[in-house]
Amino acid sequence: MAGYNEFTVATPSCERCEALKADLTLNAKMLARQTDLAREAEAEAMSLRAELEAVKKENSKFRAFWEWSRLADKYTFEEYVYV
Repeated sequence: MAGYNEFTVATPSCERCEALKADLTLNAKMLARQTDLAREAEAEAMSLRAELEAVKKENSKFRAFWEWSRLADKYTFEEYVYV
């Protein structure tokens, strides 16, 4: 074996190179798709978090009004009962 030593690497056939390139291209496309899906999911999650915070804020306003209304009704009822 002329010219062979421990650093010599066998070169793959052209068919093997083409198959590896095709696999690499497919993997790159799949990774790009997964990245896009993750980005979309994160954007949707951020939107839903913002919507949840708005609903919580609105709910706290309604709850405060409900508490006030119960208290007002209680005092009004007591006025009529204890008069």
